[in-house]
Parts: sequence; structure tokens; C-alpha cells
Amino acid sequence: HLTLRINEKQKILEAGDVTKRLEYLCQILAKEMEVLELERKINIRVRKQMEKTQKEYYLREQMKAIQKELGDKDERAAEVEELKNNIEKAKLPKEAHEKAYKELERLEKMPPMVAEAVVVRNYLDWILSLPWSIETR
Repeated sequence: HLTLRINEKQKILEAGDVTKRLEYLCQILAKEMEVLELERKINIRVRKQMEKTQKEYYLREQMKAIQKELGDKDERAAEVEELKNNIEKAKLPKEAHEKAYKELERLEKMPPMVAEAVVVRNYLDWILSLPWSIETR
């Protein structure tokens, strides 16, 4: 079953010669085949990406479980702990301290591979790199 627009149906019906009707119909079918082929390629690409993402997630979870069994602290927890210690050592003003902890809590809840996690991490690094306790005259 082929869904045609009204103007396409009209053009087929208006063609007096059967050969012209078939030629026009062949053109329409060729375009439809191109669209279907493109959709198929996109679906394959999306499916492969989803499979890759699912595989990475599964392997990451396995790695976490193994590290937990071995008693190792996972990298993410170690990173968060290090940032927490650096925030305490930085002698931040109250507002900056509260904001840094809020961002650290956000970072802790985010999956590690999310782009926003990198932004939050860079923001915290930037806050911690500022000379909060140094005064100039």
C-alpha cells in the first residue's frame, strides 16, 4: 500500500497514456525507496549506538560490582571525596562554600559520562583555583 498525496494521485489520473502513468508511478516509487533506504540506515546506526551504550553501561556496572567486592573505592567516589576535601581546605566565603557543596551534590548524582558532569567538575575546579584567602593591596 502506497500513500500518495492528492496532487500525485491527480497527476497519475490526468496522464492519458498508461506508459506516462507508469513512468510517473516509477518515479514516485523510486523516491519512496530512497526514503525507506535512508530510514533503514538511520535505524541501523541508532541501534548500533544504543547497543554500544548499553554494553558500556553494563560493563561499567560490572566493574563497580567487582571493585565493591574487592573493597576498592570506585573512581567516582574518590573524585567526589577529593573535591569535598579541597572545598574544606579552600577557606571559601559562606556563599561560595554553599554553592560549591550544592554543585558537588549535583555532580555526585550525575552519571559520569554526561557532558554536564564535565561542566560541573570544571566549575568546581575553577572555584577552588580562585585565591579566596589571599588579599592584595
